[in-house]
Amino acid sequence: MAGVCWACAVLFADASSAAERIEVTALFEGAAVLEVDGASRLVKAGRSFRGVVLVSSDIRAAVVQLDGVERTLALSGRIASTFSSPEAVSVSLTLSPSGQYRSSGTINGHPASFLVDTGATDVALSDATARGMALDYASGRPIQAITAGGRVNGWRVQLSEVTVGAITVMNVDALVLEGNSPP
Repeated sequence: MAGVCWACAVLFADASSAAERIEVTALFEGAAVLEVDGASRLVKAGRSFRGVVLVSSDIRAAVVQLDGVERTLALSGRIASTFSSPEAVSVSLTLSPSGQYRSSGTINGHPASFLVDTGATDVALSDATARGMALDYASGRPIQAITAGGRVNGWRVQLSEVTVGAITVMNVDALVLEGNSPP
């Protein structure tokens, strides 16, 4: 029986170092809440949880180690099962004959056409476009925006996911504006 228990312990130890998903859900000086494969625990610096060692942490980031490799994670920073740095990707847009940068992509999985304003700080879409994507924009924070066409009512919302080409950004702040612009 002791041999069987020893074999189980080896299997569990082996499985603990193969964490598939690591996420930082809270940060403190010298501690962090780590979520490893769906299980969460407050871990102090120098301690481990499911094979992931918390090397250090402060209110900005946590340094974790898995299989001898250290990575710095911000709040809600995730590590995939391969535990490798993401590949750098870029998207090139060409100027249209009308002098605009346009691209296609998706918003929360719905196809979208983008007019890229190089001076803009937010993603903006019309309320008609938002309704077509079934966005619950009316529960967002009401705002007034000043556009090239004048002052318009709108709502500040957060989009789950915006994709243009090979680039996907999660939790994107956006404005939904009354009227037909932007398209």
